[in-house]
Amino acid sequence: MSERGLGAILLAVLILAASCGGDGAPRVTLTDKSCTYSGARTHEPGVFDIEAENTTSHGAGFAVFELAPGFSIKDVRGFFQRLIVAHDRGEQEVKPPTPADFTRDEFWSHADPRATALLPVNASAGRFVIVCMENPSADTRPSSQGVWPDPAAIYVPTQLEIR
Repeated sequence: MSERGLGAILLAVLILAASCGGDGAPRVTLTDKSCTYSGARTHEPGVFDIEAENTTSHGAGFAVFELAPGFSIKDVRGFFQRLIVAHDRGEQEVKPPTPADFTRDEFWSHADPRATALLPVNASAGRFVIVCMENPSADTRPSSQGVWPDPAAIYVPTQLEIR
């Protein structure tokens, strides 16, 4: 094969590899002021990991909730906004819809301060949202009664489609 032919094949392979990279591996990043998602928003059914990075000085929880039919990311964001307001008022109950109404399945991971964890997802077809929760302290353990601390901040950065 000529050098020109080999060069053309190499160039074609490099272009193909660059275009297949897409958005890269799924990654969610929690900071002191937000939570962002990078990566494909559509995935094949099955198992995949989301890299969950906690850049804060507090512990963090990361979740993927499968949305029940008829619910949207807006419903999830609204619930968590109501939850924070209720917590600030000292109220114990939050008006529906609650996670019992809008979710069917969920996957969880926890990350220490300034650490990265894997958020494993094993999902069939559906719509999912990612939720990032920053704990009020560096302690990432549940209480002796098995209760996790109330989050200081909650973000819902994106919706994923599994199809």
